[in-house]
Amino acid sequence: MRARQLIVPVLAAAALTIAGCGSDDGADGAVDDEATTADEVNEPVLDESDDGSDDADAAAATEVVVLDTDMGEVLATADEQVLYIFDADDEGDSACVDECADLWPPLGAEYSEWPDSVTAEISTFARPDGTEQVSVGGLPVYTYVADGPGDTEGQGVGGAWWVLDAEGIPDRSQP
Repeated sequence: MRARQLIVPVLAAAALTIAGCGSDDGADGAVDDEATTADEVNEPVLDESDDGSDDADAAAATEVVVLDTDMGEVLATADEQVLYIFDADDEGDSACVDECADLWPPLGAEYSEWPDSVTAEISTFARPDGTEQVSVGGLPVYTYVADGPGDTEGQGVGGAWWVLDAEGIPDRSQP
């Protein structure tokens, strides 16, 4: 079952990578007559209508919310990626590095807005690579690449990964 959980995100990433490598050139390799110059491609597009949406997007990118899932209310990012802790971690120290961190991305320090329901202490610490990671109650926090919005597929993986409930407490119940 675990292999199936890992294959889906890997295949999806490969498909996106291949799709991004496509070309708009014709089948014969001819260049489109209306192709733009490098300067035109690299020139930023200015949106002069400031409706504040960039500010709202930036705030949402730093916000942790309480999300209603199949496991009840849990903590998640504003884009509904559920948050997890890892039993192998120590307080203020992440054991999830390299390939592990590719599957379980560390929650970065930019997540500075937390719901009032969280009773555990929120802090940050420096990872071995120098980036800052959020910890809840001293334990590092992650998302899981196999989860879609609102999914809790990481719950209980390897008997070591647990969602955080609305108060920031790990839910160690098996799925």
